[in-house]
Amino acid sequence: MNKVESVCPETLLSDTNALISLPQVCLKLRERLADPQHTRKEVADTILYDPALTARLLRIVNSAYYGLPQPVREISHALNILGEEELHNLVIVTSIVKTMAKVNSPVDINSFWRSSVYSAVMANNLAKNSITEADTWEEFFIAGLLLNIGRLLLYHHEPDLLAEVERQMAETGDADFAVERDLLGFDHSDVGALMARRWNFSDDLIDCIQCHHRPTANIQGVSQSIMALTAYFTDQLDFRNPRQVDLGELKQSKDTLLTNLGLDWQEFCVIANNSYEDYLHAYEAFCGS
Repeated sequence: MNKVESVCPETLLSDTNALISLPQVCLKLRERLADPQHTRKEVADTILYDPALTARLLRIVNSAYYGLPQPVREISHALNILGEEELHNLVIVTSIVKTMAKVNSPVDINSFWRSSVYSAVMANNLAKNSITEADTWEEFFIAGLLLNIGRLLLYHHEPDLLAEVERQMAETGDADFAVERDLLGFDHSDVGALMARRWNFSDDLIDCIQCHHRPTANIQGVSQSIMALTAYFTDQLDFRNPRQVDLGELKQSKDTLLTNLGLDWQEFCVIANNSYEDYLHAYEAFCGS
């Protein structure tokens, strides 16, 4: 297969803009929260405007992932427990999962979401270990969830590309993003970053998505280190054929990233194992059992 000349990330987004647009409630909620005079009742009313979203949120809040001692039956109650920002992030996450379910892609969707949810939990847990500002932790969950979201859109637009990428990966041992760059001149992280920009996420989150496959020497700061380490580790796990993994079997060549986060390998393994337990509950909450 020769290099695909006519495709670029901007083309992918313009051709599928209507397909990947988030529901109007996400925009309305973001606008409401940006108003310094808003009330919690206004926030709750904005969410309640979408009954299907409301039902999904209450199911997630009452899941084992949150482990609340008492059931939550009202959005206003969820607001009081979780706070506005975390509930807003939940709206975004559940809306992205539902929106991307409409994208017809040859990617194994089950293993894709398993890998993505694990990345989200891992990034969130690494952030909790390395960053003191608790109000930023949930954004790492979203960044982890979106790390490889560009794969869905890329292979939706170029369905024949996946087989060629997998063939070259098997022949050369190269990673998928390296083969994509060779064939296209860009990779799925570039597509994912543009999708995140289209969805009006922060520049920091967009940079984390775009940079997570960069060489370690080019990774800057704690945020990018969290996402690069999350991607590196998650890519070594096979979510199509999940099994118990001896972490000692995995490659450990990212010592610089661990150092950036103030971790050694043993400490990282504890976080990785805890993240797997959390992931099992999170996947059931966001994607179903």
